[in-house]
Amino acid sequence: MNVSLHHEALLRSAGVEMESITRRFGTAAALDGVSLSVRPGEFVALLGPSGSGKTTLLRILGGLDHMDSGSVTIGERDMAGVPARERGIGFVFQNYALFRHMDVFANIAFGLRVRKHGRPSSAEIAARVRQLLALVQIPELERRYPDQLSGGQRQRVALARALAIEPSLLLLDEPFGALDAQVRKDLRLWLRGLQEEMGITTILVTHDQDEAMEVADRVAVMQAGRIAQFGTPDVLLDQPADAFVAGFLGESNRLVCEVRGGIAHFADAVLPSLAVQAPDGRAQAFIRPHQLVARVAEDGAFIVRAVRPAGPGTRLVLSGAGMSFDAVPAAGEEVPRRGDACALEAMGARIFPILE
Repeated sequence: MNVSLHHEALLRSAGVEMESITRRFGTAAALDGVSLSVRPGEFVALLGPSGSGKTTLLRILGGLDHMDSGSVTIGERDMAGVPARERGIGFVFQNYALFRHMDVFANIAFGLRVRKHGRPSSAEIAARVRQLLALVQIPELERRYPDQLSGGQRQRVALARALAIEPSLLLLDEPFGALDAQVRKDLRLWLRGLQEEMGITTILVTHDQDEAMEVADRVAVMQAGRIAQFGTPDVLLDQPADAFVAGFLGESNRLVCEVRGGIAHFADAVLPSLAVQAPDGRAQAFIRPHQLVARVAEDGAFIVRAVRPAGPGTRLVLSGAGMSFDAVPAAGEEVPRRGDACALEAMGARIFPILE
């Protein structure tokens, strides 16, 4: 990539501090005391179901919405009262928001041409636009119009336009949601590579956990206007803070159990008892598919409904006891076939008490 662009981005990259942010719409709390710290140059994803507050938080960061209480600091500058156009932030949205009557060159140059202070010369604008076109790998498209571009190309134009203003922070709101699966995957990997090269602080809003886990340094899992857990992808998967995070991330078989003396006894004896580290009482068990082992057994209570390859191994879908389970074959034993009767055994689980 262009060395000067890389150097500029590293110098501008800003940390972000959000403290006790609240936002209400009528009686509903969209954000309820959200605090989050993002390091300079970090790629953070805001992940959660619809209505969890992700986009509201992003809009407040960008100055497109106000907070009822709390504070936002970007690069050690308090954003209270600072309008969106003066925050030095680049935005990329799902719908691209490109000007249909402008060609690619004009779309990317727009933010520089309307700048009130420190507006570059026409020659400087042209040079910067062409630098960015090369950076996002579409230099040949500068005279095309948005309607003449594919979805992936439009998203690259939107990103170049966001970068043109030399932002200290890049905000991405579901930027790949309108793309098909393969283009979406290719573009997000490309974007992560570009972000790493430039070192620009980036915050992504997504409801797609694969996307968040694949591109982000850290992920903030949001639920009902709060941060349920903030950490690296591996920590979130291996050490979920609560039952919501455990159930939201990855795949799990969920069962109710009773813990007595460090032993989880599953309701209706669906599975054999399991040694756990959890307090006594009713609890919810989250068992990942790789932790649930199926063995062919003539008197087994579960029937294999589907067998499918999963990387180097095999995944099974079984039914029984009025439930469906995702499991794996026992290592070194016969692989069950569709219709086989099986016994199931849990090799481990995450246990969370059920609060009465």
